[in-house]
Amino acid sequence: MDKYDIPFLFDIISRDMPHHTDINAKLPLEFDKPFPKKLMDYSHEVDDKFLNDNLANIEEASHYKLLTDDYVKRFIHQQRKYHYESGILNHDNFFKGHIIDGYLENTRFNNFIINPYNFTAAPVNGADLETNNGSGGNTAVASNYLWTNIVTGGNVTDLYDQIAVSVANSTGNVKLGSYDDSSGPNNLDYGGGSNAADSAYTWRSATEWSLSTATNWLALRLDNAATSVNFVNQSSGDAKSASVTYTDAWADPHWGSLSNEVTVLQLKIGHS
Repeated sequence: MDKYDIPFLFDIISRDMPHHTDINAKLPLEFDKPFPKKLMDYSHEVDDKFLNDNLANIEEASHYKLLTDDYVKRFIHQQRKYHYESGILNHDNFFKGHIIDGYLENTRFNNFIINPYNFTAAPVNGADLETNNGSGGNTAVASNYLWTNIVTGGNVTDLYDQIAVSVANSTGNVKLGSYDDSSGPNNLDYGGGSNAADSAYTWRSATEWSLSTATNWLALRLDNAATSVNFVNQSSGDAKSASVTYTDAWADPHWGSLSNEVTVLQLKIGHS
């Protein structure tokens, strides 16, 4: 970005805008309008309107150091005065504060230009996400394999702290995890420890993580091939597998080459 991206900003500053302090005001030599009857009032009016219309542009110009320190200080000063005198800070005596040195008690002003429309929303607890409805029946799942199953509809930055697999009948132990997506399982978001594979669809607590992609891959590892898991057949590639020793640590990113599968096992993630 350079000044030519916002030419109107510099054009107005250099030609039309008066410059004032608390006690005096002056006009630029290029001022091409009749001399105002009340120069100070006119100067405040022009600056206030300019702030109201162009605050985001002023902030960006300040960020890229396209304004001199003199102009930055000037806009900060005017922003404080504009918001204070407009009643925004104390509408209907909302703060019930006292005026001290021209500002409301118990309020604080920042020493930089603020764009109130630029903010980042805090992460929220995610809604349950499930790979499928499990209506295809159940199947014995090979042990010492990584089975990853696609789940869609996530919101990036949503938080999750529990995971479950729908087990029809159980023998042995299970590990559950979650990978983000990059045309398949990619980075490990969560890799759980070993737990008994109970015959249910039981939530298991997990270390909280946030989604980095809308599509994700829920992962299952078993140490006994006699365990049956509910499934449904979907498109080839909606599940992927790889030979992995059960006792191995979770790989991040995932283990090497993965084979496409159509049998999508029933898993879900949620937040407590």
